[in-house]
Amino acid sequence: MSRNAVDNDKTLFISNLPNNISSTTISEYIWNKVGIEVDNVEVLLKAMPGGFKTTCGLAIVLLKNASDARLVRRTLDGHMVLGRPMIIRADKFMADDPSYVHVDTPPSLSPVKGNSPMRAVLDL
Repeated sequence: MSRNAVDNDKTLFISNLPNNISSTTISEYIWNKVGIEVDNVEVLLKAMPGGFKTTCGLAIVLLKNASDARLVRRTLDGHMVLGRPMIIRADKFMADDPSYVHVDTPPSLSPVKGNSPMRAVLDL
C-alpha cells in the first residue's frame, strides 16, 4: 500500500483481529454488514521461527470512498469477527479510550476484583 493511501480519509486501521483472518474475510465482512466497497486490504504479517508467517492482528483497509470511513467506524467498531471484537480507527496512532469496553466482552474477561490471587499476578 502506498504512502498516499495511508494519508487520506479513505484509510482505516483495524486491530484486535484473529491470527487466521484474511484480507478477503475483512472485505466481505465490511460489504455484508454495511454494504460498503473496499478497495484494498493489507493484513500485516509477522515472521515466526522456521520461516512461517502469521498475521499480527492488524489490517489497513482502503475504502473506495472517503465518506464511507466514518460509517464503517461507527457501525463496525467493536463487532465480533471470528470471536474477537474489531477495533477500528482512522488514525493508526490514536490510542484507545481507557474506558473503551466492548459490548460483547464475556464476564469471565472482566477485570479481577477483590483479593483474588490473580490480582497480584495482574498487578492491579
